[in-house]
Amino acid sequence: MYFLKKKLLGLNKKAYIFTSVIVTIILFLLTSIVINILFNNIEDIGYLKDLDIFLIFFLTVIIVPFIETFFFQKLIIEFIIKRFPKRSLYFSALISALVFAIFHSYSVAYFIGIIFIGLNFSSFYILTMKRNDINPYLHVCFLHALMNFISFLLNDIFQK
Repeated sequence: MYFLKKKLLGLNKKAYIFTSVIVTIILFLLTSIVINILFNNIEDIGYLKDLDIFLIFFLTVIIVPFIETFFFQKLIIEFIIKRFPKRSLYFSALISALVFAIFHSYSVAYFIGIIFIGLNFSSFYILTMKRNDINPYLHVCFLHALMNFISFLLNDIFQK
C-alpha cells in the first residue's frame, strides 16, 4: 500500500489525474458488473424515476457530486484528521466510505458496491490532500461527476 501511495504521489499532475480517472472508471465498472452478477440487478433509485432526463443529468452529474463530496469526503475526513490526529488516514477513509454507503443504501447490493466507490473517493481525497498542485475537493468532485456521468449514460440513456 505504501509503495502504491508513493508511486501515485510521485506522478506529475496530468498523470495523477489520468490515473485517478482510470482507477475510478475501472472500479466503477467492475463493481457494477460484480453486483449485477451477484444480485441480478440494481434497483432504480426511486426518486429519480419520474424526473425529466435533463433534470436527472443536472442533478446527478452537476449538483450531487459537489454536495456529496463536501459532506462525505471533505467534512468527514478533515474533521477526523483534525479531531483525532493520531488516527490513521485509513480510519478516516473507512468512516467516510461507510457514511457514504449508508446514505446510498437503496438496497443491499447498492450498499455493498457503494462502499468500494466511497473508499475510492476518500482515498483519492486523502492522497490529493498531500499534493500542492491539485485541490482535493475539486478533484474528487470531478471523479464523482465522471462516475455519475457514466452511470447516467448506462442507466438513463442506453437503457431507455
